[in-house]
Amino acid sequence: MTLARMRRSRDGWRKKATHRGRRLKERNRQLKKWKERAASAEARAAVAEAELAEERLSAATTPVVVNVKVNIQVVAVLFFVFGVVSCRAVPRLLRMIRQVWQVPLPRIPHHSSVVNWVCRAGLGLLNSVASWESRPWVAIIDTSISYAQQKLLVVLRSPLDHFARNARALALGDVECIGIEIREVWNGESVCQALTRIFDVAGIPAAIIKDGGGDINCGTKLWCSSQNTQVAIVRDIGHVIANELKRVYTRSSVLSRFLALIDKIRHHLCQTELASLRPPRIRSKGRFQSISRVAEWAQTILLFVGGRGRVDEGSTTDRCRKVFAGLSKMRWLIERMARDCLALNQLMEILKNHGLNQETYAKAKAILLTLPDRKGVRKRLLRWLDEHIRIQCLLGIGQTPLIVSTDVIESLMGIIKMIIERTPLPEFGRMALAVPLLCGVQSEVTITESLAGCSQATLKKFLQDNMNNTIRKQKAKLLAEIQCNNVSKPVVAQPP
Repeated sequence: MTLARMRRSRDGWRKKATHRGRRLKERNRQLKKWKERAASAEARAAVAEAELAEERLSAATTPVVVNVKVNIQVVAVLFFVFGVVSCRAVPRLLRMIRQVWQVPLPRIPHHSSVVNWVCRAGLGLLNSVASWESRPWVAIIDTSISYAQQKLLVVLRSPLDHFARNARALALGDVECIGIEIREVWNGESVCQALTRIFDVAGIPAAIIKDGGGDINCGTKLWCSSQNTQVAIVRDIGHVIANELKRVYTRSSVLSRFLALIDKIRHHLCQTELASLRPPRIRSKGRFQSISRVAEWAQTILLFVGGRGRVDEGSTTDRCRKVFAGLSKMRWLIERMARDCLALNQLMEILKNHGLNQETYAKAKAILLTLPDRKGVRKRLLRWLDEHIRIQCLLGIGQTPLIVSTDVIESLMGIIKMIIERTPLPEFGRMALAVPLLCGVQSEVTITESLAGCSQATLKKFLQDNMNNTIRKQKAKLLAEIQCNNVSKPVVAQPP
């Protein structure tokens, strides 16, 4: 090794040693700095823990007294509306709040008082309905299913320019209940009379949205013929499509066997390890409004069990093939139904979520042109599109989409059914007054105002005038007649 190379090596090691020393010195300095910070943080943490322990000890020994003024009526109605609890559960919740958190609540009410407060709040909102003179609006009409001998007619109000303010479908917070009526029988004449009374208070709507029920169809036509102004009639797109599916598939014997097989599979899978594969439940009355879910389920099951080749005996796939063996024979029906439902669901998703204007009209028409024209379904749906885009133009709202769905009132009917099921003792007529509370945005202020605007005497008079023929009164009347007949008959001694 030459002297020059040795000097270069020596200089290199000197530089490395100097650099290494500087790094070690900087690291030691940073380490010392962080150790000091950690010690300071530990000291502060110890002080904070000691203070927290003292506060916890004082909180455990000293009860917290909450000085708050509580309106027990408003709180009970809020529990019913937002807490989704029955009227019988409200007193128990109030009692728990008073005992656990020591909130100074007044005397805990009886559940019958809670029912009266809920009815008063709903009736107060119903009595406060006023006319929208400067703002056009649409009315959404529907009737509930029958409870005992009574059916409920509900009329909701929504602004005509809803889609100009919200880029979504209607929700219950966007509508207002302007009328409810209960009758045992609804026909065209009774619906017309109810609409006349409701619209005399709320004003004349720009359009009426309804389903395909015969009583509502006849009633709206009678009411429109009695008015001097022109009111547009909008048919719900969901019911229109359900009727078209019914027209195509209702007379098919294969569909009847398919639905019978679905019901058999559901009962067979109940309480088994394969219960998660049960088919969706279909109502007998509105089956074609939910037939798409069954078609999607059947198509998924066929993809799962329809593979070629053998499988291990006793495996999950083998058991599924035995349970769903009959579906493979109806593959053509399932695939055709799934294709139709897929296109129609895309159509409904556009029109329900975005309304009907020129843009959505073009999209919906493009979807319908891909649909096979079985029994004139495509032709009738195109005619529905043309009729309702003409209505949208005649309303003079520009490119603001038109509401063409009654899903919001269908959701309301489902909540009404849940209320009746969780509060079975009060009469259906009384609990129907809770419907206005479920619409719009309710708060402590609105409920306080509605309770102040409706007294117990007003509620009693309303119930006597509109809901006097209840099931309890009929039962009491029948029992009184039976007792009277038994008492009036003389007792004849039988000969020995």
